[in-house]
Amino acid sequence: MNKRIGMIIATVVALVLPIVTGFVVWFAVPKNPPHSCVHMHVDYGISADVPTFDFCVPEFDKANAYELLSGWGYNYSGTKKNGADIICRVYTKQHYAPSASFPIGIPGHENYVEQCDGMPADFAHWAVIIMRGKHEKLKAIPWRYTDKKLWDITLLPGDGIGLVFVVNHQLHLPVTKVS
Repeated sequence: MNKRIGMIIATVVALVLPIVTGFVVWFAVPKNPPHSCVHMHVDYGISADVPTFDFCVPEFDKANAYELLSGWGYNYSGTKKNGADIICRVYTKQHYAPSASFPIGIPGHENYVEQCDGMPADFAHWAVIIMRGKHEKLKAIPWRYTDKKLWDITLLPGDGIGLVFVVNHQLHLPVTKVS
């Protein structure tokens, strides 16, 4: 009988201990609240096939925006006239926008193909957006347009960097919720 009770206790412990340990670890691990990470937002805008990407890059001291984006697989090419100072195309291994060979398909400009010679079209271009600081008291974190170059932007925990494709002069800023 004692052997049987011992086996039952061992079985219960073997089944319950991993569950209890999992809960303890889950509650002990930080969940990256909005002020302890850098927010990354990439919105291709023109393609329903390409999702909007939102990341919360875990805590660190500071980071360069260009290095952070390229470290996560987001790169860009500039224009022939302005080089890397002006973003013309944003790409990853899976996505490349706008296309160099297909029309953008924007209403009123359906046949326009971006050549990246000079400044991109005012009705279809990439915008760099940022948000600054810790916003614990706000319900949403404000993003804004910046004309700084990606390599000139230093990010701290609580900041954000984004690339948004502007269509027909409409810049859609994300809303980052604070929990």
